[in-house]
Amino acid sequence: MTLKEKICLVTGGTEGIGLAVTQRLLELGAKVMIGNRNEKRGEDAIASLKSSDPSFEAHIGFKRTDISSMDDNRALVDATTEKFGGLDVVVANAGFSCSPFLAEIEKGSCVVGNVTLRGALTLDPTHFVSDEGFIHGIQGNLVGTMVLCRAALTYWSKASQPGSIVITSSVAGYYPSKGHPCLSYAVCKAAQSMSIVVFYISRIHLLTNNLKRCTDQFGE
Repeated sequence: MTLKEKICLVTGGTEGIGLAVTQRLLELGAKVMIGNRNEKRGEDAIASLKSSDPSFEAHIGFKRTDISSMDDNRALVDATTEKFGGLDVVVANAGFSCSPFLAEIEKGSCVVGNVTLRGALTLDPTHFVSDEGFIHGIQGNLVGTMVLCRAALTYWSKASQPGSIVITSSVAGYYPSKGHPCLSYAVCKAAQSMSIVVFYISRIHLLTNNLKRCTDQFGE
């Protein structure tokens, strides 16, 4: 398999699944633009990738991107096409928990009332999620993904070329945990997993496995 000279965009590409995807795309010959809200992690990821293979230097870029910002998502697509001259693949990988205590938990623990939480949250999620937190989770994990995909589809439509979209979902969308600190995360991941998330646009020939699932179930 080769992706030589293909141009890819990966959100959340500085660590975990996103970083592994980014590295593999580079190994297959692609050019990759990483979108992430943490510039320091972006710099560190790029430095690590370059040190693993100096040839990656000309094939990688970074754009600070908050996926909850519609403007940032559109700007990421624009930055990719401007730097590399096109766009072939979008990997919508970034996501986040909307717990107001996420920053404290990442440090190791946080205190809620007389309860000290370390690592995973296991209490009733309604104790933690404000209306604003729920909406922010929807804005980033679902609306942001939709805006990013729409921006890519708009580019492909104007360029009269096909493209590919890959969305990283989660088992939380199928089996939400009662103790999850962010109910909207499971809601968003369920929505991303539904057949309607990735559309079949016949005029620009965007084919998806979801289309096959629909035709298998309902016929041509």
